[in-house]
Amino acid sequence: MDISVRTISYLVEDRAWLGSAHGTDCTESITVAVSEFTRATHYPNGAIPSGMPVALITSGDKTGLYGPYDPAKTNGQQHLAGHLFSSIRVDGGANVGAALLWHGSIVTARLPAGHGLDAAGIAAAPGSLRYR
Repeated sequence: MDISVRTISYLVEDRAWLGSAHGTDCTESITVAVSEFTRATHYPNGAIPSGMPVALITSGDKTGLYGPYDPAKTNGQQHLAGHLFSSIRVDGGANVGAALLWHGSIVTARLPAGHGLDAAGIAAAPGSLRYR
């Protein structure tokens, strides 16, 4: 029997970036390539927050996985696919499962820090996403 003292930290979900509940019942399962995210920018507290804009990687060794939206890349990450619906804890560089919000209303001013979503990304976003 192990009775040693342990510390466990929990995430408190902040979905203030959601403009409504519309679309939250039809998220899509995806796999996130954690190695594509930068710790200092995307998950300084050990978790990639919900609301983070993500894109499907379409070329290279991570094809089929999702990484952060980045208009400067040419591997598919320059095309916004949606937003992480729930925060994901990052324990190393392994790929992790996540839920993608691809349909709904987004409050741009409440997206998490370091999100990188620009006006061009919003303009080219899938028609099922509405930004305000």
